Amino acid sequence: YSSTEVGKYKEKEHLALYITGKNHEDEWSDKGAPYTIYHAKGLAKGLMQLCGFSQIKFALEESGNSLSLLIGKKKLGTIETVSASKRSQFDLKSQVFFIDIDFGTLISLKENEKIEYKEVTKFPAIQRDLAMVVDKQVNYDQITTVIKKTNLPLLKETRLFDVFENEKLGAGKKSMAINLVFLDDQKTLTDKEIDHMIGKLIGNFEKELNAEIRK
Repeated sequence: YSSTEVGKYKEKEHLALYITGKNHEDEWSDKGAPYTIYHAKGLAKGLMQLCGFSQIKFALEESGNSLSLLIGKKKLGTIETVSASKRSQFDLKSQVFFIDIDFGTLISLKENEKIEYKEVTKFPAIQRDLAMVVDKQVNYDQITTVIKKTNLPLLKETRLFDVFENEKLGAGKKSMAINLVFLDDQKTLTDKEIDHMIGKLIGNFEKELNAEIRK
């Protein structure tokens, strides 16, 4: 709520999400790990994808403690690591991550869109993993930018599933591994077709990011 004078108030709707604690309960073979800002970022991105948005980007805010959630060039919300001083007010010892989405703006971006139904494909999706060594400064947004520039209509999904740093990779280097999902609605893709598309990606990763593909 906000007010400009006595008796006049303005209400703005927000979707507010908090996550804290472990990402799953401890199991005998797999202990739960604390949530991180990356989990919050993934949750926000997944939610935006469910809403039908595709041009989803994140930008570090000047404070260095939060990310802006962008749809195209329009800011839709923020993802914040809640400060220790705020957590102490509620006697919270674990890290807390806060996702704040401007619900009114979200609705306004979607209300004039036409919703179309598409029949579920009868053909299987094919997954491939690709790992590359890049400079430590390279982020996942840069990788997705290269993927979009490559313009592969049959590449339906990409996901970063591993980031690894080790001195054996070289000074100032890290390994990033992505999962790629290919799908053709008209037929089952062949290995040759998938290898051709991955070859295009590799060429652009090497050119744009100076990446070294891990075998």
